[in-house]
Amino acid sequence: MIIDKGVVHRGMPRCVKKAKALGYEDLSKEALQTWETGFTKEQVERIASLAEKIPMDAVKEVSVAGTADEAIEQIEKFMSAGVDLLIALPMVDKFEETIKEYRRKIIPYFKSLP
Repeated sequence: MIIDKGVVHRGMPRCVKKAKALGYEDLSKEALQTWETGFTKEQVERIASLAEKIPMDAVKEVSVAGTADEAIEQIEKFMSAGVDLLIALPMVDKFEETIKEYRRKIIPYFKSLP
């Protein structure tokens, strides 16, 4: 997994804008302030360097990605392994699309389970 330094810098403010648009204005302000003051250039470079060392197989083992049906299958595997809390962090470049798919198909699927 590679974190492009440009995406790291641009990505957080875009997420904050989306959070503000969803009604989380106070949280978005605090997150942006933390982001702007919380990382030096060297820290961002260190994070990017560490991220590059994580094997893709390891990333795939702990991620949910793909179509809605693939995501459901992956989440079911987590549930079978005992996971009872899933925190979804959509990729910035597919944020809206991901949220729509969770609302449209993934969440209703799991709500329908006994």
